[in-house]
Amino acid sequence: MLQACRIITVWAALRASQERMKLACVLARKRALRSQLIRSPVRWEAEDMRRSDRRINDRRTIDDIIGRCRVCRLGLSHDGQPYIVPVCFGYDGHALYFHAATEGRKIDILKKNKRVCFEFDIPGDVITGDQACDWGMTYESVIGSGTAEILETAELKREGLAYIMSQYSKANRTFPEEMLKKTLVVRVEVAEISGKARR
Repeated sequence: MLQACRIITVWAALRASQERMKLACVLARKRALRSQLIRSPVRWEAEDMRRSDRRINDRRTIDDIIGRCRVCRLGLSHDGQPYIVPVCFGYDGHALYFHAATEGRKIDILKKNKRVCFEFDIPGDVITGDQACDWGMTYESVIGSGTAEILETAELKREGLAYIMSQYSKANRTFPEEMLKKTLVVRVEVAEISGKARR
């Protein structure tokens, strides 16, 4: 009996190690793709910005802002009714990932309308002035839109969850099968993106 328990324990440890290695390889491949930065389907809206002096043209800078954010505000719409929700997220340079329970308002909306928008911001310091109109604030921000897709397979779910974890921690994590069954993972392919800052 003890021998059987030892074998099971060793097998479980090897399985967990293999899962960590697999996730590490997936993230390494995606980071390599991310370093290429620009993907042709992405459309830039920055040229239409009213305050062109605050426009961010560099994709590296936009990715850096996203990398320093901790919350993504996801905008949804159904039957003319807008809905916005803050979510924890992951980012691979071309798509956003977030997770949710298998039921809920945002999931109900996504199943009916996959078009979404998103926003990131890093607030800075308040700028004071003699007159009310002289006041302002420094900031960095990113907005964009894309198409959401609910990931179906366990492998794709693990990949999406790994990106979410990598936004907040460098440690590798394993995702048990039972947890995956109870978790819904969504991937948002970025179609449009732009950045703006006042420094």
